[in-house]
Amino acid sequence: MNDIGDVIVGIDGTAADDAVVRWAAAEAARMGVRLQIVHVGGSAAGNLERAVTAARALRIGLPVTGRAVDGEPADVLVGLAARAALTVVGSHGRNALAEALQRATGTRVAMRAPGLVAVVRGRAGAADGPVVAAVSGSRHDSRVLDTAFSAAERRGCDVVAIHVLPPPTAPWGVGIPPLSTGPVRVRADLLCDLTDDVQRWHDKYPAVPAMARVPAGDPAGVLLEASAEAQLLVLGGRPHGPAAGLLAGSVGDRLLYHADCPLLFRHVAPV
Repeated sequence: MNDIGDVIVGIDGTAADDAVVRWAAAEAARMGVRLQIVHVGGSAAGNLERAVTAARALRIGLPVTGRAVDGEPADVLVGLAARAALTVVGSHGRNALAEALQRATGTRVAMRAPGLVAVVRGRAGAADGPVVAAVSGSRHDSRVLDTAFSAAERRGCDVVAIHVLPPPTAPWGVGIPPLSTGPVRVRADLLCDLTDDVQRWHDKYPAVPAMARVPAGDPAGVLLEASAEAQLLVLGGRPHGPAAGLLAGSVGDRLLYHADCPLLFRHVAPV
């Protein structure tokens, strides 16, 4: 068994727990680590026992444990994440209020927790399609690509690396290069750089087919469209602060609320 911590999955007694626990159990089996189910806040009242029993019934071949912890759910899970191989939360509730509360917890954990954080939503059980790596041209992209290739290797699927070229904030005109050397050239240069980066990671993970894409458009819209065909979408950056990148702002919010597949956040510790 790997000595890299457990997969920790947070539950709250809602109907969404089943899908989140199943996803976390499958990921623990792929990673070769234990699964720890944590019920945070409220009364565990049989919910924890049911979740542990359901996870053990999946026969992942690894220990499954459970515990109830008092406290504010996001704060508890962020604290536990420091020693986890992966922290897993959900984003669906049994009603509008429960879903809003769960999304709020998932958002706070995704933005603040160290290490790897998965937010299970959309087609949680999808076993086809690629792992999509969302990059932004930052120095954190290598962590995102490494995480995406590792996840794809465990799943036996492809990687599609996407760097979205947003629309220009000003029209191309006076004092701005013509189209042939402006956005078209920028896009070609980005694709060349991303293709080189993808090839380097493919050399490390030769069993994982991979491709690079540099579509133009609204970053959140492009990634949401990609999530409809993906089984996992990987993003990165620091949990908060000026280098949060795709994790922060409207892009991160829209993905957390509307993505059609689970999201995997690869956080980088502040320096």
